[in-house]
Amino acid sequence: MLISLLFATVLAATPEAAPPRLTCIAATVRASGRIAKRRVEVSSGDKAADRRALDYLGMLDLSKLVPTFERVAYSGYVVVAEPTPQAFELTFNEQHRFHDSCDAAFAARNAP
Repeated sequence: MLISLLFATVLAATPEAAPPRLTCIAATVRASGRIAKRRVEVSSGDKAADRRALDYLGMLDLSKLVPTFERVAYSGYVVVAEPTPQAFELTFNEQHRFHDSCDAAFAARNAP
């Protein structure tokens, strides 16, 4: 009886998932869709997570990722969320482009 009670207590006390690490990165998108000149503007507080976010952006080709990609070079800010290690989420604006500031990128990320 005691063993089943302990087992039930362990199952009831499962930890909640940690919030995703959020890194705001300033980047330049080339007309080809590749991302150049990327730097961390607002850190997640975890340097390893920031490096992974930078590496993730470096390997992306937005011309293949975004269906309505315009072949125009531009600069902007994007929030890279890492909910679990090696899993990433990006936040684009309504035109499927990067944001004008980190504040706008964070606001879009938190919008319902």
